[in-house]
Amino acid sequence: MEESVKAMIREDRPLPPKKTDARPFGVFNVDEGTKKGIIQMFKAMQERSTMTEEQWAAKVKLNEGDWLTSNNTRAAKRDRANDIDTMERLDYVSELSALWHFALNATHMLMRAHLGNAVLDPTGLAAHKGMLHRIWDVNKPNYAEAKSLIRHSLIARLLHCVM
Repeated sequence: MEESVKAMIREDRPLPPKKTDARPFGVFNVDEGTKKGIIQMFKAMQERSTMTEEQWAAKVKLNEGDWLTSNNTRAAKRDRANDIDTMERLDYVSELSALWHFALNATHMLMRAHLGNAVLDPTGLAAHKGMLHRIWDVNKPNYAEAKSLIRHSLIARLLHCVM
């Protein structure tokens, strides 16, 4: 009876350990502030890893960085979408924004989607920006000022709806 009860009791079977392939690269002398620089950076990483291009491009590489790095990586992948092999197309790269930069990305997207035209749309963000005398570039908005405008504009729109 004891054996049959033991057979019914669940057992924890942890997953077997699997060795990860981590390669700390150190510092590169590459300016990664442009699309060309991002491409040079990935090439330099592949060379320093001592892997062939086929081995390097065979597995996904996570690239976490700020908004500019993510944006440049996406743009480089878009420009190289029709290249012949995965190394040149940058198919192996998956970009991730750092946590704080999700809010910055959201602010940029809100500006692009809801800016509107100040003359044609008096309830748009552009009109509120003008009324509040804010003078920053809408294509590259300052995070704090854009966030403030979005919050102010939302309250103003709700009050306008109530009136």
